[in-house]
Amino acid sequence: KPFTRESRLRFADGTIRYLLSSGQAEYTFDGAISALFGVLQDVTETKEAERARERDMVRVNVATQAARVGVWECDLVSDKLLWDPVMYALYGFGSSAFVPTYDRWVSSFHDGDRARVVRQLELAASGSAAFDTEFRIVWPNGQVRNIRAVATLMLDTEGAPERLIGTNWDITEVRSLAEQLQREKDAATFAAAHDGLTGLLNRRGLEAWVESQPGIIGTLLYLDLDRFKTVNDRGGHAAGDETLRRVARIVKACIREQDVCARIGGDEF
Repeated sequence: KPFTRESRLRFADGTIRYLLSSGQAEYTFDGAISALFGVLQDVTETKEAERARERDMVRVNVATQAARVGVWECDLVSDKLLWDPVMYALYGFGSSAFVPTYDRWVSSFHDGDRARVVRQLELAASGSAAFDTEFRIVWPNGQVRNIRAVATLMLDTEGAPERLIGTNWDITEVRSLAEQLQREKDAATFAAAHDGLTGLLNRRGLEAWVESQPGIIGTLLYLDLDRFKTVNDRGGHAAGDETLRRVARIVKACIREQDVCARIGGDEF
């Protein structure tokens, strides 16, 4: 019977080469081996390339697991979906408790994002657009997480779409931090343009509003509270603050929705 065997050969200078031997035995009529013939092929470069690819794969696996980046692959012909262990964790599943399929994967997308992401996947699978997006997923326990996803389309030998290979990683904390920073920025912007006591625009806010209304035609009404110092002196600052708040409420109740009210000074509106 033909045989194939791979072996290592150490040269006199200490270098090691990999040899692939293929051959076949020749037998006599009584079944005894009478001769062996075959070929030897030096496959050292091939073996070193294989080992280099294996090392690269180990590095990639270590890096993706350390960074909690999940790798997935979708066969566009059979619709078979493959996940690495990190993907199961990203979607809140134990690897033994969930068998990934395309439909089950899509069902884990948030209702508000599902149609958009499915359409993006379809475009990516046809080669019409790149797949680089963010979306929300819902874990089995109801928890909502934010996912960033990128994929590359692989073609077969005839140039037809064959599979999508992509990555997922959790950006929930990043998104939460970004939203928190945006809220803080909005709050700071609001505070810079509004009076902290009455909630009305302050002088800076009023000036900014006027500048944002080029060509505006309107009427300016200026209010200055008489004897407001007496209120502060007799009732204290608490009474003065409450008086300003009440005046602000009265003025706001008397103007139209499109009108603007501001407190531009201590007792000036």
